[in-house]
Amino acid sequence: LALLAERHQAGATLIVVLHDMATVAQHFPQVLRLKEQHSEWTCRGCGVTGLSFSRRGGASA
Repeated sequence: LALLAERHQAGATLIVVLHDMATVAQHFPQVLRLKEQHSEWTCRGCGVTGLSFSRRGGASA
C-alpha cells in the first residue's frame, strides 16, 4: 500500500481491485463500488458520498 500511496502522490492514476472495504475506506479517497444492479461512487474530500448509477439490462441474444 505504501507504493500505491507514493504513486498516487506522484500524480499517477491507479485502478485497484479490492474486496476489503475497511482497507479501501482507509487508504483510497475515491471509490467506485460495482454492485449487481448499480454502481456507487464516493469521493472523500470532494463532498461526494454514495453517488449511485443504475445499470441497465442489455438486450439478450
